[in-house]
Amino acid sequence: MAANRESQSMARFPLFPFLPPELRIQIWNESFFPRVAELHVEGFMVDSYEDWNLEDRLCVPPLEEELEWVSNSSNPAALYVCSESRTLALRHYWFSLPVLWGKRKEQVPRILYFDLQADLLVILGKMTIFQLSPLLELFRTRDPLGRGPRRLGMSMGCWFAQYRPYYHKNYFLTLLEEFVLFMYEEQRPPAYFRDGECALEAVEDMDAFSRLISEHLEKVHGLNNWRIVNLQFIPGPVSIRRIIGGDTVVG
Repeated sequence: MAANRESQSMARFPLFPFLPPELRIQIWNESFFPRVAELHVEGFMVDSYEDWNLEDRLCVPPLEEELEWVSNSSNPAALYVCSESRTLALRHYWFSLPVLWGKRKEQVPRILYFDLQADLLVILGKMTIFQLSPLLELFRTRDPLGRGPRRLGMSMGCWFAQYRPYYHKNYFLTLLEEFVLFMYEEQRPPAYFRDGECALEAVEDMDAFSRLISEHLEKVHGLNNWRIVNLQFIPGPVSIRRIIGGDTVVG
């Protein structure tokens, strides 16, 4: 019992609000670690990669089939702790993207907050060049540096079906600092994934395959910093304990 009480005591720090402001600010800023945020789409899509003929690749979805972007990734927990943490978090995760959240056909509007310089944006499913470009253009035009997200990921199958056949540079890919190909081919995240976090896991024994595609990635698109990973989905809710050791849980 004594050990349990000591463990609980070490996990809590009720004096945090009474620390000097400059120390609290430093602690909050240290909590803003790079995230992996997923985006997927409801609306226009194809059922299989075999359906992607050249005509499909070059067509733009009609306006009545406008894409609805969905994300079940959590926002940074510091946004919901107190006014001080929220103010600091909004300076860091300043890019706000309107998305939907929740189960399919039961989704509600929400805002996904994003750090363009550090966070990794992973796009799930079968996204064509013309579907993805407007989203990246939105990021780019709202970025004071005119670049958009520095880190981007897409599925291996999507890359080979839609991007590798084009032997010319894609403008948005040339702006990236890191490109990730992940081994997850579903259109949506798993059903259990709600307000959670994505994580990257190294893939072993991919050296030969990496050499096979490296020339296209590096010479055609200029992507020197790229890797192949597994994509993990860690369900929420995200706990504030990881930041200040409190008991508040953010849903």
